[in-house]
Amino acid sequence: MQLRSSRSRRSAHTLGQKWGALRPEGDLRGQEMAREIYLATNMLTQSVALLRVLNDTTRSLWSRQELVAKILGGKLSENVVRLVQEAIALPWTEDDDAPWALEWVAAGALIRQARGRNELGRLEDELFAAIRVFRKEPRIRVAVEDIYGYPEDARVRLALSLFKDMTSEGLELIEWAVRDSVESGVVDTLRAYAEMTAELSGKSTATVYAATELTQEQCSRLQRLLSRFYGKEISIHVTVEPELIGGLRIHHGAEVIDASLLQKMKNVNASVARIPASAGTGKE
Repeated sequence: MQLRSSRSRRSAHTLGQKWGALRPEGDLRGQEMAREIYLATNMLTQSVALLRVLNDTTRSLWSRQELVAKILGGKLSENVVRLVQEAIALPWTEDDDAPWALEWVAAGALIRQARGRNELGRLEDELFAAIRVFRKEPRIRVAVEDIYGYPEDARVRLALSLFKDMTSEGLELIEWAVRDSVESGVVDTLRAYAEMTAELSGKSTATVYAATELTQEQCSRLQRLLSRFYGKEISIHVTVEPELIGGLRIHHGAEVIDASLLQKMKNVNASVARIPASAGTGKE
């Protein structure tokens, strides 16, 4: 879910709109269609050579789209094949940006399915709860991300065994995060999914790292302060990290607000390190 250039992000947004037009009206197979789109991304990324060919603009768009139809036709639904054809017609900065964008569309389809049942809030809470589990248990996180030590399906089973009574969308997104860990860590991918979930519910999220648990009153006050500061509703999710020593570290999108004692100590140490060795000494 890492699209660094503005051009690729614009193309990803356009691709999402195209999927909205391609998806049959009233089609309730959100999870099934999302799985097909995700499968398409896997089929494309299995071959670097294939991605290069599909992104080679010196070849005609028609020939590249025909190649997509030949590879995916009969394996995936017609609308998903058409979506991939639309994807390669858009401008991308990197060869693997189109598959990333397709996965973004797949995740969006899953999340919208939860919205159809009025369970966006529950899904968001589930994703942040999973993030807290993986951050709290680094050995488990290392195991599910160890692409060399364990088969992919075994890593998925381990991750899913940690969560009970979760929505089918939440479990699916956790599975995808584990399968994508070769490209992006499980925690980062889950955070991207959680932020997308909050965005579709009309909110923005902030992840708060605290040295100790916050009371409900403290959470409510912090949420009000952040909402006022950013001028929109902010939902917060708290993760306890004792190593912070004191204070808070708040992540909102790409912005980090660090008010922890640890960071203050690091800043002091960095300032001291910049002082020349001869500073403060003088001849009497």
